[in-house]
Amino acid sequence: MPLEGRGRLKRPNAMTQARSPQTLARTLLIDADDTLWEGSIYYLECSHRFRVYMATFGCDPDEALRELRAAELEAVPDFGYGPPGFCHGLEVACQRLLTRISRPAGPDELAAARAFGEPMLEAPMVLLPDVRPTLQALRPSSWLLLLTKGSPTVQRGKIERSALAPLFDTIRIEQEKDAAVYHRLMDEFGLDPENSWMIGNSPRSDINAANAAGLRAIHIPHAATWMGEPEEIQQPARVATLHRFADLPAFFGVTSQAGKQ
Repeated sequence: MPLEGRGRLKRPNAMTQARSPQTLARTLLIDADDTLWEGSIYYLECSHRFRVYMATFGCDPDEALRELRAAELEAVPDFGYGPPGFCHGLEVACQRLLTRISRPAGPDELAAARAFGEPMLEAPMVLLPDVRPTLQALRPSSWLLLLTKGSPTVQRGKIERSALAPLFDTIRIEQEKDAAVYHRLMDEFGLDPENSWMIGNSPRSDINAANAAGLRAIHIPHAATWMGEPEEIQQPARVATLHRFADLPAFFGVTSQAGKQ
């Protein structure tokens, strides 16, 4: 599916008279990683392998994980969120840890560290339970916007492998999900903030940022949420918490219509 402008997946007739935020009961902005499909569990597995690898040099495994997390966050401005920054962080963390114990960090050691992250470039696509039938049930009465962040190339690949794109009215891939992005989307599509909900697992970028822009939010926690995302929910009165994505139709009083698009 080709990109339409930066971070936009082209969808024919994304806003028609029949389907627009103004003609349907509600607008749902939906996160992707750890909301629609598994994501962070693969990073955790790669991080564990890195910890074990650094322990073979005599480094403390917990310190190795802390250093990796710091290096990954530092990489965001240059690499964005996702596998490229994670791979870079593995290399940087390895170099820092080996330097700290006065051990040379040669090309072989750095390449081995970086290699722990390379499977993330083509991570398995595993949809979370009941995602497809839930979207099918919501679609007849809801205008659906898939909102994700990270490398456009990586995120576009995930979306294509998920085969969920036809269930969404439009798709956006952003470098960040903050209040400014939500304000821009509200203006672009003429969203009614009292009838528009951001749905996701991240308190920081899905819940608090959406609330700051005036949107309502639905928090669906995931046990493996990325370490850079947890925050306290700042406006709990404007946030509902559900245990599963499949709980959304009941929350909105929608009768299951699985199979309809």
